[in-house]
Amino acid sequence: EYAMAHPAEIANLIIDKYNSEKSLDHLNFEAEAMRQLIMPELIEIGHMNPGRWRHMADTYVQLGLTESGYNLDNFVYNPNLGPDLAQFRRILITTIILFVLVVMVMLIYLNRRLKQIVRERTNEVKTLRGIIPICMHCKEIRDDDGYWNKLEKYITEHSEAQFSHGLCDKCAEKYYSEEGK
Repeated sequence: EYAMAHPAEIANLIIDKYNSEKSLDHLNFEAEAMRQLIMPELIEIGHMNPGRWRHMADTYVQLGLTESGYNLDNFVYNPNLGPDLAQFRRILITTIILFVLVVMVMLIYLNRRLKQIVRERTNEVKTLRGIIPICMHCKEIRDDDGYWNKLEKYITEHSEAQFSHGLCDKCAEKYYSEEGK
């Protein structure tokens, strides 16, 4: 564009800087001939017309200078084409799928771990722990509300233990033998 707008300046630059063998008149003649071919007033410099390229390729085929079946896709630069997002989409979809799979595996693991913790805590709730206030004479136990309960009742309500009554040897002799009476 600058050369077409300033042909005399460019002709002098070519002679001064590049030691051209052509004369100044010859360079000015070339500039004018190029202007008539380029027609910068009608067509933007650098403009490519895909139809013209196709016509030229068809002409080459008709003249036998090239084979038919040519492909001019991507031959002419198109600044309006956006970037090819296909690979980006594939990577994004793969990343999302992997993320979902990882989250699912983590949720399954956490669910199993939570079930295990719940089982352990459930067992702990039914296990008596800590200090149990018991009467030193009658052996009744004071509950959290301050009421005194029989040992069997308290343990049954606060654990999964069940009682089956029996008689130890000492008590059997003390209470049921002839000597103990």
